[in-house]
Amino acid sequence: MSQSNVRILFVHTFPLDHLGGAELSLRHHVQHAPAQVAVDVIQPHQSADLSQFDAIVLGNLRPPGGVGENGECEFADLWLRNLGSYDGFIHHVEYDAQPCGHRDARCVKCPLIRKRDCDCSPRIPAAFERLFNRCDAVQFVSPEHQRVINAIIRISCEQVVIANPIDLQPFQNRVPWHERRAEALIVGDAIRVANTAEELAMAHGYRPVRFPYLTVPYSKMPDLLNEYQAVVVDPVMYHSNPRIVVEALACGCKVLTGPRVGTMSWDDPIKAALEANDRFWSFLLSRIPRRPT
Repeated sequence: MSQSNVRILFVHTFPLDHLGGAELSLRHHVQHAPAQVAVDVIQPHQSADLSQFDAIVLGNLRPPGGVGENGECEFADLWLRNLGSYDGFIHHVEYDAQPCGHRDARCVKCPLIRKRDCDCSPRIPAAFERLFNRCDAVQFVSPEHQRVINAIIRISCEQVVIANPIDLQPFQNRVPWHERRAEALIVGDAIRVANTAEELAMAHGYRPVRFPYLTVPYSKMPDLLNEYQAVVVDPVMYHSNPRIVVEALACGCKVLTGPRVGTMSWDDPIKAALEANDRFWSFLLSRIPRRPT
């Protein structure tokens, strides 16, 4: 297939300048797309002439919580209808646990990846199962993440595992170990930090230091990470591939993780992140069907 003037539509809940891991990843893919690729980006409530695009990449379609079950399913149902007659390639990138009723995969026991009974309504899992299986491929961002989502719903389309792309140029090990604080940095909000996080730090001989989630500008994170010997990532929710794990490793920190972190299921998390953008575009362009000439 001659890959020239390929048009791809990205659909995602938030604008890509929103500060969040999924947005950083999608923005990286857009900014580092191959020269022959043109990318348009819309939010799920916006419309577009889908026939003009060779492929559609669905990011997160589930809105933030608090909108009720109808609202949680609204865009999954809408885009299932929108894609009804579309004949191009449909690729979904799953960044979290959208098919889980509570969106935190509490029904999956980690690290054994066993589904257990929970009080989730079947409506949200069913809506996202239908959407996933309308796609030609579903991407997960860590090997364990793939296993967790497959424990929640049945997926019949092609699956691929590609990490979150991260520009690690700013994240360098610049401060010698002995000059750093013998403390463990904990960054997160209530759903991102389990009550065992501080215990995990102290068990490894570090005094825990907490920073509220998203209070540190992303541009300042390399300097912050270089101040500490360790970083704790121990979430309550299932965290598929938190960027801070890779960024902290690249800055020379010891990373202490709980059982609900997918990043460490990569053999080499840094290598996976550095290869992610090339792997994403290579996969996508290899799957776009040949158009009649």
